[in-house]
Amino acid sequence: MNEVMSNKNDQINKIGTQIRLQNRFWVLVRSHSI
Repeated sequence: MNEVMSNKNDQINKIGTQIRLQNRFWVLVRSHSI
């Protein structure tokens, strides 16, 4: 049971980091396009 929960937490953390990287990327793109 604990293993399943930790696996879900790992997936959520990975998704969170991906979203953060995407947000940073778009901020850079917008600042450069202006």
